[in-house]
Amino acid sequence: MLSLLLVCLGMLAWAPSVRAQSASKTVVMLVDPSATPLALRLRQEIESLGLVVKWLPSERGRLPSLEQEAASAGAVASIRIAPMGGSDVDMTIFDRVTGKTVSWKLVATSSGDPAAGELIATRSVELLRASLLEMAGRSASAAAPPAKESAATPPELPPAHEAAENLSLLVGPSMLYSTELRLGVHVLSTLTYMPFARAGLSASVLAPVLPARLVRPEGTVELYTTFYRLGAVLEVTGKSAPVSLRLTAAAGLGRLQLRGQANAAYVSATESRFVACPSLGVTARLALASNLRFFVDATGTTAFPKTVVRLAGREATDFGRPALGAALGLELSALVGAP
Repeated sequence: MLSLLLVCLGMLAWAPSVRAQSASKTVVMLVDPSATPLALRLRQEIESLGLVVKWLPSERGRLPSLEQEAASAGAVASIRIAPMGGSDVDMTIFDRVTGKTVSWKLVATSSGDPAAGELIATRSVELLRASLLEMAGRSASAAAPPAKESAATPPELPPAHEAAENLSLLVGPSMLYSTELRLGVHVLSTLTYMPFARAGLSASVLAPVLPARLVRPEGTVELYTTFYRLGAVLEVTGKSAPVSLRLTAAAGLGRLQLRGQANAAYVSATESRFVACPSLGVTARLALASNLRFFVDATGTTAFPKTVVRLAGREATDFGRPALGAALGLELSALVGAP
């Protein structure tokens, strides 16, 4: 049993964690003269492990400081062995790594038993082994360096709606309504540049796909409307909002093509003209990805000069007093230059 304990102590004494904590392998022993035989036995066991024992006699009536003695000698531990009366022995071990002190009372089975000294020595070796094992475990934990964040870890990406894109193109179908006319179908294309956090410029084209219609007994008038707009944009909610809101005030030029299809007894006619068409609009944008958004747009327009639609020489209606447009679609954005 004793040989097995010594093998375990030998492995502990040469553990890398202990060597990493301190270059010194010194153990200080403070020994009361009456406990010299037991101390000599322990000294032999400790030195057989490759440790260096510094022997210090302990004066009666004065308990030396284990912490100070270990610090002075640069030792990994200090041990005090003192009798407690009869064959009982007090053994105290100070662990310099953590500053913890542990004390045991070793009770002899019988003061008259010749094997009592051997039993106390065996118990002392076992307690020493247990204490050193605990010290080694704490030393290994203390020696382990804290985990550092890998330099190769990529930085956290911001949410999709926080992207710094300042140039965007939105495209989608649009419906255009004016008094007395049936809805016309258009395609809205808008290019927006935002050099500032909340302000920018836009250029848009509203191109006809299906004309607006005016149907009367005299015939049918088809109106093809094309708008070209240049405007100022104000970001109301900020670019970081998942749903952003923009206001646009624009000056525009409109091209109107009227094609009349007369019934019998009337004459068909075609006319084309240009009008000024200032507008005011609001666009709501929902972030789908870092550079992709879904938009809904509503715009009000008025036309100058007044455009009158006539049938058989009489005024049937006028266009663009006002005209209302609604559009939806997708917006693709990108970063150009410094935002």
